[in-house]
Amino acid sequence: MSKAQNSKLITLTATYTAVGTGMFKGTLTSADGNATAYLLSSDGITDIPIAAGKSHEYSAVDLATVFVKGTPGDTLTLVGEGVQVPAYPDSVY
Repeated sequence: MSKAQNSKLITLTATYTAVGTGMFKGTLTSADGNATAYLLSSDGITDIPIAAGKSHEYSAVDLATVFVKGTPGDTLTLVGEGVQVPAYPDSVY
């Protein structure tokens, strides 16, 4: 029996925003059609570029420590197994 998967579409902004709160296991994926790489950070300062169409996997992370920013309007998808996907400002289900 497989675990239920939850997903959430995140719309990027030009400033770092925490992805959510709570523990998470799953993948954060950038849409293929995004204009540029998005920036991932664990401190809201240090930039880690992730190319459009690429994913970043987490085995266990507190989403309050995962910050993202990028070209406004570009999107990311957060998908996790057996987790409650937290609220994210201005996101679309």
